[in-house]
Amino acid sequence: MYFLSGWPQLLTNCIGYSWKNRLLSHQFLQTFDEHPHLVLFASDYSFYIYNVRTCIQLCSYNRSQESVNHYGETQLVLLSQTNTILAASTTLGYILILTVDLGDGDSSVLVSDMDVRQGRTGKSAPGRQPLVSLRLSDAIHLGSQVTSMCHFKDDLIVATKDGLIRRLRWNGGASQSVIVSEKQNQQQQQNQHQSVDLGQVTFFYDLEHSRATRLAEEGLHCRHLEFSPSLGVFVLLLSNGKAALLATNSATKLDQKLVEGILAENLKYATCMSVNNKYRTVAFGGRGTDVVIFTADDDTSAFAMSNRFRLTPKHHPPGLGLAAGQQTQLLALRWTPDCAVLLGLWDRGHIALWTAGGFLLLSIPAPASPAAGLIDACWCCSGYLMATITDRGGLSLYSFVKSGLVDNPCQGNLRHIVQCGPDRVFLSPHHPHTSGAEPAQLYGGSKNWHTACLPALYTAAHWPIRHVSIDEGGRYLAVAGSRGFLHYAIATRKWKLFGNETQERSFTVQGGLVWWGADYICMSDVSLESGRAELRVYPRQSRLDNAQACIHRLAQHVRQPQLVNLLGNQLVLLSANCQLDMFTLSESDGQAKLSHVQELSLSSYMLDAGCVLQICLTNLRSEIGGAFPSASGGGGVSASFDSADLAGRSRHQSGGQQHPESVLVNYSGRLYFFQRDRGGLMPVTAATAAAYEQHQLASSAVIGSPVARPLPFCSPMVIATNVEIVWTPPHRPKTPAQRQRHVTDSIWLNCGSQGMRVWLPLVSSNRESKGYLSKRIMLPFCVEIYPLVVLFEEVLFLSCINEVSQSIGLTLSQGRVSGPSDNISPLALMPFNVIEKTSQIFLNHIVKQLLRKNLGHHALHIAKSSAHLTYFNHCLELLLHEVLEEEATSKEPGGGLCTRVPAQYLDTVARCARKTEVSLWPYLFANVGSPKDLFEVSLVNGQLKTAASYLLILENTEKPIVSKQHATLLLDAALDREDWNLARDLIRFLKSIDPAELADTATAAAPAPQAKRHHAGAMRYPSGPLKSGSSSIAGQDVADTFAAR
Repeated sequence: MYFLSGWPQLLTNCIGYSWKNRLLSHQFLQTFDEHPHLVLFASDYSFYIYNVRTCIQLCSYNRSQESVNHYGETQLVLLSQTNTILAASTTLGYILILTVDLGDGDSSVLVSDMDVRQGRTGKSAPGRQPLVSLRLSDAIHLGSQVTSMCHFKDDLIVATKDGLIRRLRWNGGASQSVIVSEKQNQQQQQNQHQSVDLGQVTFFYDLEHSRATRLAEEGLHCRHLEFSPSLGVFVLLLSNGKAALLATNSATKLDQKLVEGILAENLKYATCMSVNNKYRTVAFGGRGTDVVIFTADDDTSAFAMSNRFRLTPKHHPPGLGLAAGQQTQLLALRWTPDCAVLLGLWDRGHIALWTAGGFLLLSIPAPASPAAGLIDACWCCSGYLMATITDRGGLSLYSFVKSGLVDNPCQGNLRHIVQCGPDRVFLSPHHPHTSGAEPAQLYGGSKNWHTACLPALYTAAHWPIRHVSIDEGGRYLAVAGSRGFLHYAIATRKWKLFGNETQERSFTVQGGLVWWGADYICMSDVSLESGRAELRVYPRQSRLDNAQACIHRLAQHVRQPQLVNLLGNQLVLLSANCQLDMFTLSESDGQAKLSHVQELSLSSYMLDAGCVLQICLTNLRSEIGGAFPSASGGGGVSASFDSADLAGRSRHQSGGQQHPESVLVNYSGRLYFFQRDRGGLMPVTAATAAAYEQHQLASSAVIGSPVARPLPFCSPMVIATNVEIVWTPPHRPKTPAQRQRHVTDSIWLNCGSQGMRVWLPLVSSNRESKGYLSKRIMLPFCVEIYPLVVLFEEVLFLSCINEVSQSIGLTLSQGRVSGPSDNISPLALMPFNVIEKTSQIFLNHIVKQLLRKNLGHHALHIAKSSAHLTYFNHCLELLLHEVLEEEATSKEPGGGLCTRVPAQYLDTVARCARKTEVSLWPYLFANVGSPKDLFEVSLVNGQLKTAASYLLILENTEKPIVSKQHATLLLDAALDREDWNLARDLIRFLKSIDPAELADTATAAAPAPQAKRHHAGAMRYPSGPLKSGSSSIAGQDVADTFAAR
């Protein structure tokens, strides 16, 4: 998802104070979408606004000594949602109100090019920067020290150390910038409903079974407070280390009588928290290295743990001191703006990044010097930058690239690796003609990227990138910033922009964009002129102009677009009112047309459309199909009545149009599956199949559309939880003979720390059974990488990892390379990060899981369908090696899977044995047969190189005389086959045997299995994991092997 790129940008002592003036915890604040490049930093006495894009300090406000003595030091800061007011709490119980003036379009200050540098590139940024100012407007005395602040609608919620939670009102007028405190004595009776005393709140563990209780601890107060719009409650972190949800029954009042609390179960000693509003979860951190994730149960309202993010021992840095038994503590947790990744910061300066599902993406070690420890971090620039600060005032900016799936999970981005920076896109398209190639050849090297840098004319006004989409063929790219969009041809490396800048600025893409084939770009947007939601379709080959586009204005009730996706020529749009609208795309006289087909309301199942992570249209059903009698009334089988046939019938009746059979909706990690309601017609008889056809033909058409009205959808079922990404089959082959049903009809799920899951169809070859109905099974397995692409037919996952180099350091703020001998800050010697592509085969995991569930027939079918791959040998080798390691080292008796792996597949066993510890050989050969027998079978079958591998094994397990005898037999066979290279190596092997060893064989004991190889260097044969060698791997050989077991 998120990957660190390059060196960090370093700004040493940016605050200007000595390290003794320690910066406080809530000092970083990210602005909203209108100003993604501005970040506010605060110290005990000062406030700073930085442009992190150009590393320029735009504004500073230093408090006088008199102000510090009267109000106290700055403790917490919070910006209003309009970015016009800054509230700063102090140690003496005051809230300072500062007006933030970001300047209008004409207010700017000219900065010389020498001072404006864009990081390490050294290129000059635009010379004019906004004129930003801060001024004190008011000071409100609350009488108690503020411990936390957060937004609630248009108001400010303040938690104080006396145990109160108060609702304060502010307005953003520059001349009337005041904040009203309902705790003031003269307004206490009038506004007493606007504060809550934690000691008087009734708490439950759940609303159905637990008894009410009150927290009567002395000095209890709220340490941290956040409001979750998706949960509709306040999340409290209490001073005793516990957490709770605070729900109010009034949308306008914060009344003591209308609130109730729900305590978190089994949570103690939490020190920090962060709310994820997309996944509707809360992350808590405390002592140790684990982060616990809590969520509210929709049925019982219990606030319970749902996941745990772990920092495994192999990722423990020496700076955490865990090996010595020392304790470490989390200082801060920060979700990215898109809620896709969680940042964890420890008190020893270590940083870790997890996905929303708990997969550990990155572990950054602490700086070399503990004296310059990190104390806070935040995300800025829409997640492309992470800012960290030390207790000495040193600011560093880490650059990230993120997958195009984060903001636009469309079909094209699911087929290719697309990584986005703020002003460029890194591509690694996978082309279909490379199917069956070795994984390292699928994308042209692990570190080579096709980099598409956006034109400066576009990024100057519409930075940063918000949405990216690549077509399914991997040839064209479309990118949208804050306004308009542009597209790119990978082959010619040319961009195409709007010729009319006014048209480009007239709309903003919301919900994403997607390619229809390779000739049209579809997008959902909001017109800035009318404020209406729209769908736009632009042709790629024509110039970018509204006159060439199809602009479809949506109905008034359709609110802000959230997500858009496409299957074939079927477009689906999710709007903010939880409604799915489906459209049909058609082409006439070179112009695209949109026709509304169907609506699907999700409001009964989902409360907030902003929590929908992904929508997919598919032609799959939960049932794979069955057989029905022929129309003549005989017992024979006339056709297979499954989803493919239904799709074909629907396409034939609607003039080549195919309606999707189902819709997948990922709502906060819960995957809902909607499928067509066919009224029990599937599977039954041929008569009911004909009735279905008549029903479709009799369906009335939508007015103005030639498309027949599709069937409605059934109530959904939840097929998985903790889901991050969903992959559906990219297409359906033209002929049934080309279809690999296990592969093309499966649904793949990325479930974070729980690994991958595949919703696999169980297709039977016995189609004569009238009552047969194929089902699906969910197979989970763990992976070592975070998959970004699933190649169905190549049985591969594609992903990216960070490769870190700490050999040199770069002080970007000084513009020079520094070595260890220079007297510079430890932060100046930071690791250099490179994004590297990687892959992992998943065939072995599927076969193993099916064998474990006694579904060997389906494992055989899948293995046969993949036998044509050049790395099929390696897949079987991985399977055998994994099962061997698991069963041979287990204390309990295994399930006997090792004997169910193709044991007679000689080359696989030989490769596995040569790469396995010698101590595991007895268990392996006890299941697959002795090395002598396998050598003889290889020799009889003419697999001489495989027999040579077994000869090396015999060298370590048998007496020298046995090795000589078998080497002689193999030499004779090599001479008969005229394999002179092998014969030459065998002669050298025979000469290397010590004659004294042969003389002592009558009295010497046989070598132990752990004996050292004496002649390992005498023979050299290729044993790389991706080379097939000379052995036959035909599908029938594999089938016979499976059948034998």
